[in-house]
Amino acid sequence: MKTTFKLTVLLICMIISVMTYAQSEYSRNGITNNRTVLESNESNEVKAEIVITDSETIKGYKNLEFKLSNGMSFTYEDGNYKAGYNNRSLDVKGKYSITSEVGTLSIAFNADDGSIWWVFRKK
Repeated sequence: MKTTFKLTVLLICMIISVMTYAQSEYSRNGITNNRTVLESNESNEVKAEIVITDSETIKGYKNLEFKLSNGMSFTYEDGNYKAGYNNRSLDVKGKYSITSEVGTLSIAFNADDGSIWWVFRKK
């Protein structure tokens, strides 16, 4: 019984480690005029430029411009979102998943505090 429990805990820790490694982490480069520019570490060989701004129409909310180095993009503005690849519109499935010919971007943005989570999986 103890061996099974230890093995289960070890597997769960390994899964969490892999998931954490796949998620991007970002560092704050600068804040000017309510515009926060973040540059992320790589996630499957792509880099992200992340721009978070205060909403001009919804007090306390944040907006997001998210661009990957491979041409994929995601924009959230005042409750509306859109995605694209090389200036072509893409569908957002289930609010989080965007698929193009280069891979799938999963992204979540909290407009209340500007927090973001994303991961890109190449095809």
